[in-house]
Amino acid sequence: MEITVAEALKIGGLRHCRVVAGSRNLGNKILHIDTMEVPDIRPWLRKHELLVTTAYAIKDDTQALARLIESLAEVEAAGLAIKPGRFIGNLPDFVIEAADKLGVPLIEIPVDLPFIEITHPLMKAILSRQARRLEYSEEVHRALLRVALEGQGYDSIATTLQSLLECGVIIFNREFEVLARAGASDVVPTPDQRAHLERMSGAGRTRLGHSGWRYCCQPVRVRDRVLGYVAVCEQHKHLNSMELIALEHACTTVALEIVKQRAVDETARRLEMDFFDELLDGAVRSREVAERRAAALGWPVETSYYVVVSDVDGFESHVVSKGGEPFARAIKDRMVRTAQSALARWLGAQVGTGPAVMVRSDSLVCIVPVASDPGKNGVPAAREIMRELSGRMEGMSISVGVSHVHSEILELPVAYREAHHAAHMALVLFGGNCVTHVEDVAVFNLMMTGIDHRELGGFCNRMLGPLLEQPLSDRAVLMDTLETYVLSGGSHAETARRLFIHRNTLKYRLNKLENILGRPLTDPSYILNLGVALRLWRLLKAEALTSPSIADSL
Repeated sequence: MEITVAEALKIGGLRHCRVVAGSRNLGNKILHIDTMEVPDIRPWLRKHELLVTTAYAIKDDTQALARLIESLAEVEAAGLAIKPGRFIGNLPDFVIEAADKLGVPLIEIPVDLPFIEITHPLMKAILSRQARRLEYSEEVHRALLRVALEGQGYDSIATTLQSLLECGVIIFNREFEVLARAGASDVVPTPDQRAHLERMSGAGRTRLGHSGWRYCCQPVRVRDRVLGYVAVCEQHKHLNSMELIALEHACTTVALEIVKQRAVDETARRLEMDFFDELLDGAVRSREVAERRAAALGWPVETSYYVVVSDVDGFESHVVSKGGEPFARAIKDRMVRTAQSALARWLGAQVGTGPAVMVRSDSLVCIVPVASDPGKNGVPAAREIMRELSGRMEGMSISVGVSHVHSEILELPVAYREAHHAAHMALVLFGGNCVTHVEDVAVFNLMMTGIDHRELGGFCNRMLGPLLEQPLSDRAVLMDTLETYVLSGGSHAETARRLFIHRNTLKYRLNKLENILGRPLTDPSYILNLGVALRLWRLLKAEALTSPSIADSL
């Protein structure tokens, strides 16, 4: 804890001195004491320095004393203690005015007071406080180092810091999720405060709060990267310089814990991902081997599973436009963290272990064990994943596919193919940005695998032929209108609402469609066939990009 000018005036000979100017800055810190022996001392002046002088070196130039005041203000010195009586007489008024204007504490020393009675007691007090500061720092360091070495985790760090500061403590990760709390109420920074902390990029601490709570928040940094934050409640007091030392030590300890946890998590994750990669590829063929490896990773084997696959629609174009491979890695990492967080909240109370979340190629894959109800089909969890991903990845459309529930761990390759295909169909058939269960597209899977593609193409051409011959701009609008009309069950009001158009506009488009297709859009069977044809046409068109035989059928 530094000594201020106001505190110094109560120590040693300074008790007999008086402040003649600059009293508004008596809170200035004193870290150094020096005397003046040369006229041009400006190059040797330091921040937080108290300069003690008789002004002998400038006794014949009173303007130099004013310039000295200006120099002290420029370097943010603590103040000037001067014994004017012997060499310059009374302090000139313009010097006192300059010190007042610039906020430099100007202290007048009695003519019979030796400098040693000022410098010696003040240096002794500064060194004593620095010694206490080092002793306190060592005490805090030992307490927190013991926590780190014993591997007691974030809770113990928060509890230890709380006991040292007697203030509530919250430890956040970089997403502002609470890692630990001790003696603090259930509060988190507001979005504006989070944005402020992120703009700081870890440059120093800041104070946050409102009428309900006030915290001193310091970032946890490793190699110039912010990994989290430690917030100390200042509802009843502001942390002093000694207590800020404890906060800095705590941030270092939290950084070590984060790095350690990341290393442990990364090792476990790598083992887990290697196992599931082999499993999804069908490389693990023995049920006994699969169960033994799953059990070693803490995975339940006597339960059912389903797979959720999430794809960023047009991922490659995003990567090209936003910065290449580093952007792709950042997006994939964010998707993994977001999905883990969403599933932990959604399924934590029902599932005995967390789901496996990984990236395979450009897809996010979640393997979710179903603990108590095998009838759960995974759609609610998939919707939660999509909601969280959409919120964290603005401007990107997400297509999510969900597999059937499978009771055997060796059936996971089948579940993965189902979910992957459902995600693909979500984009092709429904335009993406939706959740699709494999059962929702079962009929189209049957058609694509069980019927000759030329027959499917012929069916599409018979149903939609005249419409497909329209100019591209007209065709896109009319097909979108027709598909929405089919999905709305032939309801004009619902179709207009979904398309955000007036009913008269819809009526015009439907009349045009009837003229092009040559049949009224009133027969339910005809509308059903049109809906199937529309979906099949989109599916065949997508498949045609990679299969010449399918392209020939269109």
